[in-house]
Amino acid sequence: DVTNSDNIGKQLVIALINMAKIDFNIAPEEEEYIAKLIEESNLEDDDKMDLINILHTKEMTDVDLSAFKDNIQYSTALMANLVAVAKADNVVKPEERIYLFKIGKDLGFERESILDLLK
Repeated sequence: DVTNSDNIGKQLVIALINMAKIDFNIAPEEEEYIAKLIEESNLEDDDKMDLINILHTKEMTDVDLSAFKDNIQYSTALMANLVAVAKADNVVKPEERIYLFKIGKDLGFERESILDLLK
């Protein structure tokens, strides 16, 4: 469970929030998925509140992917969760695909692997 490690968990959720915001329209299903993940995480309550506040702003937040780059388990979990957010409203928009490809490339995933996750 990536959300057990405070910084990694927080960065994962920030990436998910960015995914939900990337098309300038957070679908209720996307918000519900992220809010549930925050609530069920082992993060400190202050961190949880910070993340909920970030979820309700319009701005994107910088994500530190450094901890994910060296750990295939964490990077795979991040990609799987990003795909889950993108698919939450049953429509994967072009902006969401581009964001997935960007994060995936930063983590060393091949484009084909990302397309497979989207199926």
